[in-house]
Amino acid sequence: MRVTYTVDKEDVLKEVRRLTHYVGSRKVGGDDSTFERISTTESDHEMLDQFWNAACSAATDQLKHFAMSVNNDKDGNESYEVVMEMPSQYDTTLNESIEDSLTNFFINLIASKWCKIADQEDEAKYAADALGYMADVDKKMYYRKRPTRGQ
Repeated sequence: MRVTYTVDKEDVLKEVRRLTHYVGSRKVGGDDSTFERISTTESDHEMLDQFWNAACSAATDQLKHFAMSVNNDKDGNESYEVVMEMPSQYDTTLNESIEDSLTNFFINLIASKWCKIADQEDEAKYAADALGYMADVDKKMYYRKRPTRGQ
């Protein structure tokens, strides 16, 4: 059975901007320079693109066991799309949840890469969250429905 998962680049980068804006504004003892250093802006677009490509590569590496084809932003597409060949016992009710976890993986991996530069104190937290979301994707992809008897 073929299943397609899609992660929208603009949605991910919008969430990364929102997250870094929030983190920058909430730093205890921070001043305006702390906010400006942590919060992403439009001028950071090229660097965020690089982090997006790294997240695409990491996702592809994790999904390679079932992936039939992968299409990412390198050709001007604005999304990451992977077509998977799943076993017949795969539970399709998990599709939306897997796609949400995959999106959260992208958000947190990009945030961790950004924090490596701008806010090293939070880098490990976002990296751990990204790994947790990918583990969730993996667990759901390997979950199988119980077979049912024909009537």
